[in-house]
Amino acid sequence: MLNEVGHISTYSGSLEKITSLYEPAADDSVQQLVDSYNDSLEANMKAVAGHTAQTLALPKEKKKTHILPMGTFTAQSMLEAGKGDICLVNSGAIRAEIAAGEITVGMIYESLPYDNTVVTFLMPGASVQAMFDHICAKYGSLDGYQYAGFTADFDLNSGRARNLVIGGNPLDNTKTYRVSTSSFIANGNLEGDKMFVGSLGSEDSGILMREAALAYLARVKNVPDFSQPQISLIGLENLKRESKL
Repeated sequence: MLNEVGHISTYSGSLEKITSLYEPAADDSVQQLVDSYNDSLEANMKAVAGHTAQTLALPKEKKKTHILPMGTFTAQSMLEAGKGDICLVNSGAIRAEIAAGEITVGMIYESLPYDNTVVTFLMPGASVQAMFDHICAKYGSLDGYQYAGFTADFDLNSGRARNLVIGGNPLDNTKTYRVSTSSFIANGNLEGDKMFVGSLGSEDSGILMREAALAYLARVKNVPDFSQPQISLIGLENLKRESKL
């Protein structure tokens, strides 16, 4: 209660149980606007972005150690978005696989929900070699990674990456390569602070990972067969046995 000069003189309060009786009725015009947005969003999410003849698999138990079809698809789309020579991205950035058949926009959003953009580093060949050697040396103890743009043998016994071939040519230590990744890794997370120490600079495309995937689908229409990894993992079975000891 206010007194004669407008100051609060007394007050009281009590707890009220909130039930449907207290729910205000939605304004019709506002509700119509919200419904129209929901209908538009639902239609956009159901739109077909592309097709895949094979399931883009991403089994949870293999994300840390294996190179997987959904991972290769994602990395390839990021490579193109960042105009990279090669690409790597952490497996944890990819949340769901996609079954064979139509790929909708909603499926891409479900698989790539994070607002990470594609960042591309300029890396001397020697630094690219050191980056992959670092991954091999710590394989299994780091989050898994997914790749595109090169072939190689990851020798997990010696902790070395061997026979790196980029763009059809063996790795040249004197050449500068464009290495695309996510802004999450570029900001130093998940060993990004160690893997890119030899960088000569970087550029953020501003393109979200899911936008890169949708642009890739718009170009290819049908996803290539990514079931055969282009990187061989030498000594993976030994690594698995050691982890069980």
